[in-house]
Amino acid sequence: TSSLKFKDGHFEGTVNVDGGLTPNQISVTSTDAGNSKGPQLDLFRNSATPADSDALGHIDFSGEDDGDNKTVYASILATALDVTNGTEDGSLKFNTMIAGTDSTVMELSSGNVTLTSADAGATAGPVIELHRNSASPADSDVIGTLDFAGEDDGGNKTIYASIDASIGDVTGGTEDGILKFNTMVAGTDTT
Repeated sequence: TSSLKFKDGHFEGTVNVDGGLTPNQISVTSTDAGNSKGPQLDLFRNSATPADSDALGHIDFSGEDDGDNKTVYASILATALDVTNGTEDGSLKFNTMIAGTDSTVMELSSGNVTLTSADAGATAGPVIELHRNSASPADSDVIGTLDFAGEDDGGNKTIYASIDASIGDVTGGTEDGILKFNTMVAGTDTT
């Protein structure tokens, strides 16, 4: 069922594949029992003349500011960086509004993740937080791990180095943390 209408340059209403939605929601449901594919949303730029840096799709998360202006507070942008057949590259950017300016805070491209902070202060920079939010924290709990993996000459995935963080002491006021740097030495993971 659907009650979709075009108004003021955009669509409003409901597109409902399986019933039960409130207005202005979209639901895509698959009843396929196989394990090969679930519901899929395909934003397809079908250009007759594709070019590097073409915008492929854009998802905006908008709301009003206190002056009744529609404001995009966050967005996801996809771009074709290289459209050459066989060597295609793409980029996915995550933007948020920071002090009134649309800013890219994370970009995924060429197998890399880039975190960006536009803060001009001396006390802030890009932050990666690994938060183990346990209801029953205990000494020796592992709270985060970064693995650096590659293949060995037999084609087996191998963790060649890692950084492990754990709790030494969870007692309030006397907390201790442990950070271990590990590398593979003669086939053995060594701290």
